[in-house]
Amino acid sequence: MKKTTRLLTAVASGLACLTMTAANPTPAIVIKGSTGESAYEINKVKNITFEGTTMKVDTGEATTSYDVLSLSGITFDFSGIPSGIDGISVGGDEVTISMNGGVLTATAPDGIAVNLAVYSINGVMVRKASAMAQVDIDLNELPKGVYIIKANNKTFSYMR
Repeated sequence: MKKTTRLLTAVASGLACLTMTAANPTPAIVIKGSTGESAYEINKVKNITFEGTTMKVDTGEATTSYDVLSLSGITFDFSGIPSGIDGISVGGDEVTISMNGGVLTATAPDGIAVNLAVYSINGVMVRKASAMAQVDIDLNELPKGVYIIKANNKTFSYMR
């Protein structure tokens, strides 16, 4: 029963982290068992349910059952998906966001304005800067937590 509880916790935790979407590549859930390994694109999984020691993965097209006691692991594959701020581009390729030593930098080609704002999770603006070509905002003095960053009308989250 402990193994089932840990497995349920791992699946629930992994699915809760999937609030981001990416056009390509797509995050996947990989189920490893005694008969091999099965991978499902997260956006195609409709339901994962548990009945006793049976786990069912429903993709809308088919439902596959697994004996929980024979599983050796469930992993979430985020290969090729940005896992941080570096490499995020905003507005086509106009603005690029990077982080270095707690300093958030937004850069753009000459002649393109960069508007950068940082909001606390409750919506209060805590930092703001605007300039042509490059803007730096030092986030080191902010308390640890989740922040929303807005760069030229595109938003994403950041955990400090």
